Amino acid sequence: MTHDPSPAASAPRVPHELLAMLDLLAQTVVQALGFGVAAINFARPNGSLEIVTLAGNEHARAALLGTVQSAELWEQMLAVSEPWGSLRFVDHTSAQSSGDLLDWIPDVDPILGEDAWHPEDALFATLTAENGGRLGILSVDLPRDGRRPDRATCTALEAFALAAALAIEHATLRSQAESSERSMRWLATHDSLTGAGNRSMLFERLRHNATARVEHRSLWSCLSSSMMSRPAWRWPSGSCRQSESPSGIWIRTSP
Repeated sequence: MTHDPSPAASAPRVPHELLAMLDLLAQTVVQALGFGVAAINFARPNGSLEIVTLAGNEHARAALLGTVQSAELWEQMLAVSEPWGSLRFVDHTSAQSSGDLLDWIPDVDPILGEDAWHPEDALFATLTAENGGRLGILSVDLPRDGRRPDRATCTALEAFALAAALAIEHATLRSQAESSERSMRWLATHDSLTGAGNRSMLFERLRHNATARVEHRSLWSCLSSSMMSRPAWRWPSGSCRQSESPSGIWIRTSP
């Protein structure tokens, strides 16, 4: 895992619904595919990425959640990685060692064997938009069997990466559409140069006020009609009479 301890105060706000879905995806990768850690990095406009969800190892979560990775660091990771389908794997034995790029290394002893997973190995998938832009990174670590994942596991991981990319892109497009709608509504009722309300805003407010007055009069009319049409009540001691007040509303008086 890589991270840069830069403050995340300026990170983009991730919509609650999207964050909940990314949380679920990361948890499912851990539970279903047998990884000890799964993290999803959310891309910022400047290319840096923030770890917005991390499932599995609590030490990794405490160390990495909310941290920001620079675009340059990820470019270095990509440069030293080898393609596994749409995934990228960084082998700790490669000539271009990635040890200096990994700021969090699991404290585990690797098992013996050619397919053993080393703490300085790295496996991740770039989450790509339809237009080719980078939406984020899905990275995994600590396979529970201590071995590099087989082809079936990698295929499943690719599917989860695609689901995460689709979720992020859909949420981004919806947010952009909502922002565009708000902008259009504002432009329809404000002067583009001064920002002051225009005639459309004035007419809209006049219409709203007129509608509110009509509804108020209608409510008072209904209440008055209800009071006028209510029959006289009978009291245990006898009957009561009805008489009309000067305002035209029937009132009841005792005999």
